[in-house]
Amino acid sequence: MRGPAFAWPCLVRKRGVREAALALVIAMAVLLPFTVYAPVALRDLETGSLDLRFRLRGALPEAGRTVVLLVDEDSIKRLGRWPLSRRLYAKAVEILDRAGARVIAFDLLFAEPEEAVPSAVRGIARDAATRLDDPEDAKLRANLARIAEDEPDRDFAASLRRASGKTLLALAFSSFKGEAEDAPQLAEQVYQQLEPSRNEPFFPLQPTRALLPVPALTGAAGLGHVNIAFDRDGAPRYDDLALPFSGDFVPSLPVRAAAAYRGLPWSGVGLALGDGVRLGDVLVPTDPGMRLLINYRGPRGTIPTRSFADLVEGKLDTDL
Repeated sequence: MRGPAFAWPCLVRKRGVREAALALVIAMAVLLPFTVYAPVALRDLETGSLDLRFRLRGALPEAGRTVVLLVDEDSIKRLGRWPLSRRLYAKAVEILDRAGARVIAFDLLFAEPEEAVPSAVRGIARDAATRLDDPEDAKLRANLARIAEDEPDRDFAASLRRASGKTLLALAFSSFKGEAEDAPQLAEQVYQQLEPSRNEPFFPLQPTRALLPVPALTGAAGLGHVNIAFDRDGAPRYDDLALPFSGDFVPSLPVRAAAAYRGLPWSGVGLALGDGVRLGDVLVPTDPGMRLLINYRGPRGTIPTRSFADLVEGKLDTDL
């Protein structure tokens, strides 16, 4: 009788040890991915939760302040080729300006000149036209003059200047290695006013080379970068409100558009590194990397979208 009585507690202890060991193994198996791959796993959980919250919230009502004019496939078919001529963008600016648009922002890069006729050929045509003084050569002289003056970039720049300082163009950073190149064209485009901040800034992206609009396009009111840092799953969730470049900080195109829409002079927009950007009496908060989490209004189509071709062909109601 005594033997079995003593054997039972021993069996319980052995079983308890085995169960505790099994529980420990299971716990380690569950926690190991989080300890080894914690940043990755937690980031995936966070982004999945964020996307779910957007879907549960649903689309926000259309505010009626923004319209996207999209250079879509239909536009290219109807207008002829890609890239489109700068004269078409000049025409778009003139139409939008007359219609009363408050801000016209081009989310397009104009980093290379458009030369429908090479500059050397234009020079030859100009010289030839000046030498034709016979009245019978009037038609030839006019054609040569037309060739000599064929400068789409100049026409686009003129439309930008005429639009009363409401036009914005894009730049992009093309390199993040080596020493930053000098870009005098950015001197007036970087943040002009630094404010005290509470957080230490951290910039994982350090641009070193900028793709800027061609020098001829000097009529725009401002420039902003359009770089996007995609998340691990390829989704764009942030806008970098400021990126460091050659000792200064370059704003994103949305910041420039928001400031222009509110009628704020660019020199008065404040940058608090690590905290956010001040637009008048509104502080737009960011993380320490100056990234703004985008509050998406809804899926594609939530913001009214029209074809660029409809605009330049006069098929859109100007009240839009």
